[in-house]
Amino acid sequence: MVVPIDEDSGFTFSWIDDNRILLITTTSVAREAVDRYAAFARNILNSWSAEKPLLCMHLFAPELTVTPYLREQGEKLLSINRADIKGKLAIVTTNPVASTIFDLSFRSNSNMIPNLERRVFANRDSAYAWLVGNPNS
Repeated sequence: MVVPIDEDSGFTFSWIDDNRILLITTTSVAREAVDRYAAFARNILNSWSAEKPLLCMHLFAPELTVTPYLREQGEKLLSINRADIKGKLAIVTTNPVASTIFDLSFRSNSNMIPNLERRVFANRDSAYAWLVGNPNS
């Protein structure tokens, strides 16, 4: 089931793979949408049990790019002190500019939530294979 946070929230979320993977789809990078997403993600990170790996696939609409505000909020999320969380975050985008910005951001902030691996993918299938541990991805 896909759940919009509220009408025109700019993103939706659902659980896939028997509720193992959180799937987030972003359709807007307007400041209000980023704020709603950040509040949602902060809640997930703050309430996540360290006993269970966090697996998240974030689909980023191809027409969107990374705004300075989105990047700032993303870095704030990654700075949440949850070193006990283990897992993987896969960003999926076909936008080459967004892909490069995400990749550079992940590299420069690799010490934030150190046990949360982060990678950028051009398609959902590759991201899914990596999340579930397929060694060929």
